[in-house]
Amino acid sequence: MAQPFPSFGGIEARIGVASPKDADPGLSAAVDLDLGSVGIGSLRTIAGFHYFAVNRDSDAAEDPGSYTATGGRLGLRLDLFGRQRLSPYVLGALTGHRVSADVAEPRVRDLLEGFYAGVSFGGGAALSLDESGVLAVTGEARRTVASNIAHNVLELGVRFQPRGRATYNRRAGIGGDARSGEAARIAVERERAEAERRRLEEERLAAERARAEQERLARMTEEERRRAGQQVVRAEEEAELA
Repeated sequence: MAQPFPSFGGIEARIGVASPKDADPGLSAAVDLDLGSVGIGSLRTIAGFHYFAVNRDSDAAEDPGSYTATGGRLGLRLDLFGRQRLSPYVLGALTGHRVSADVAEPRVRDLLEGFYAGVSFGGGAALSLDESGVLAVTGEARRTVASNIAHNVLELGVRFQPRGRATYNRRAGIGGDARSGEAARIAVERERAEAERRRLEEERLAAERARAEQERLARMTEEERRRAGQQVVRAEEEAELA
């Protein structure tokens, strides 16, 4: 069955482009850990690291410069067709970034630097590289809303899932698997009852065979006694004749 949260379902690494407000597009890199399923196998818990570095847009600001943001996200990803080779997905997460600015103007630097919490939402697709689904290439586009550093991201990467397509099995007791799990339990109980019935039947047959063998031996002993008596009688008759 699927691994419930918390557990290790896989890891994904991506690289791409981040485009914040009032800044030129810059490098973006991310790593996500799959921490197991929530409820159904296709709903995954994601904890990730994110980094991007951009140059401020001189056309939109009087004080050009650059800044970097380092942080991560914690949220959920729904792989719509996880057991198929091509699976689109949607995601939503809470985010946090620590920003370090290299800007000459103190006011702008103070405005940019600090910790920013926000929300991220988006989607993408994963394409398995083999039938097992252990390795897949991914593409993701998302929007992060946070004060002063709101940005769009487009990334490509690779996903590794050690259990392959089995990652998306439903958890026991959820949805249709509750019925299949109950049916499996009933089948096991029936099999045990049938095995017990066969065992008792074999014991009964063995007891009957043992009883029949004892009766046969008893009959043989009685027959031997009868034959011995006949021999004695014949011997006596022969003795009288002699």
